[in-house]
Parts: sequence; C-alpha cells; structure tokens
Amino acid sequence: MKIRSLLLAVGLGFGLAVVLLALLASPGPIARADADIYYAREGGSGDCLAATTPCSSVQRAINLAIAPSDEVWVATGIYTENLVITHSVNLRGGWNVSFTVQSPVTCPTVVDGNGAHNVRIEDTPPLAEIV
Repeated sequence: MKIRSLLLAVGLGFGLAVVLLALLASPGPIARADADIYYAREGGSGDCLAATTPCSSVQRAINLAIAPSDEVWVATGIYTENLVITHSVNLRGGWNVSFTVQSPVTCPTVVDGNGAHNVRIEDTPPLAEIV
C-alpha cells in the first residue's frame, strides 16, 4: 500500500513538473514589428485609427498609442486641452486635415493647454519625441 502511494505521489509530482516546464517554455506575447499611427484632428469624431477617422482629442490618441514605436499625427488647428504623457510616444504635428502633407509652417498645430503654460511628461528617461 505504501509503495502504491509513493508511486502515485511521484507520478503526480512528475506530471506537475512537466506541466510547469511546458508553461514556462511557451512563448510570450508577440511583439509588433510595425508602428501604429493614431490620428487627431479638430472636429474629428472617429476612433483615431485612420486618417479618415481621426478623433478630436490629442490626449485620446496619445492614450491609444501604447507601443514605444507608435505615433500620433495631429492635424493643423488649435487644441485646447492639457496633455499628460506617461509612456513613450512620438507626436507629429503640422499635418494638413487629410494627413497627406506635413508642413508646420503652413499647417501649424497648437496645443493651448487651457492657458496653463506648462508641459508635463511623467517619466524619466525622456520618452516623448515632439516634432
């Protein structure tokens, strides 16, 4: 009887070890090779996922851009909102309203910040590239 219990315990232990090793050896999440671009435009009402469906909030687009290589393209206009950047993101302003030409001189992008006159980036080292 003791031998049977011992064999059962050894078998269960071996089985659990095999399952644990299989779980540890499984690949993690697949990393994206390409960057996603999120679009913001004054008067937009879309999901930020395409130039034809921009959202109106730069902050919303920033919040969606979670991978370090993601970009937020912001069309010409004045955006009266406070931006909080807590992760790596590339902001690219100066786009025309159809996102086909980037020219900060002829298509200026202004984030007003409600008159707060400050920029807050919550992380070190520098994570935001603002162009």
